[in-house]
Amino acid sequence: MRILGSQRGLLLTSVFGGLVSSTALTLVFSRLARSGTGVTAVLAIGIVIASVTLLPRVVIEVGIVNPALASELIPVLGGMLLVGFGGALLWWRYGIRPQNKGMDVEPVLKNPLELTAALRFGLLLVSIMLFARAIQYMAGDAGIYALAAISGLADVDALSLSLAKMAADAQVAPSVATEAIVLAILVNTMVKTALAYVIGGKALGLSVASVLLPTVAVGGVLTLFLH
Repeated sequence: MRILGSQRGLLLTSVFGGLVSSTALTLVFSRLARSGTGVTAVLAIGIVIASVTLLPRVVIEVGIVNPALASELIPVLGGMLLVGFGGALLWWRYGIRPQNKGMDVEPVLKNPLELTAALRFGLLLVSIMLFARAIQYMAGDAGIYALAAISGLADVDALSLSLAKMAADAQVAPSVATEAIVLAILVNTMVKTALAYVIGGKALGLSVASVLLPTVAVGGVLTLFLH
């Protein structure tokens, strides 16, 4: 699939990338920016859109396992979603318009139902569920938060599903599960911002940070006030 220099192409690529792996899309777009494609603002918008697309994805995943917990996440993640998409819209309106130049981003758009990927995710999910229960037993809620921060460095889905199941089984307080999931998302978002800066360069990194850091701040503030 290619970005064709159109708004529709950018949105479809970024949204789909966010549904599959926003981190993978961030890596690919950052490398494109480093290679000097001349469309840094477009790539920044794509990274932001993919990053905030993760938010409704998490709500849906959690809602399948624990609808009550999903409703707890909606105010915080909804606020982050508004800030993120609002920032992307501002960049689209006032930043550099996409050029009519195709860019191959096929490495991002892998089949999310690929068998090996599904098996790896299943193994990760079981591992985190077991580790979460063990660390909670040894370190209490503080251990859950620590696990969330560590998990957020690479993935939020397995942790979110694990905590949703634990909360549904009354193995962890819903408030702790909610805060831990948000913490993992905040860490993951900051990691993608750092990747954009380190791999894509200063221009891309600052463009992405100008939207994602306020998004993280809103998520943190809403979590503190609502929980």
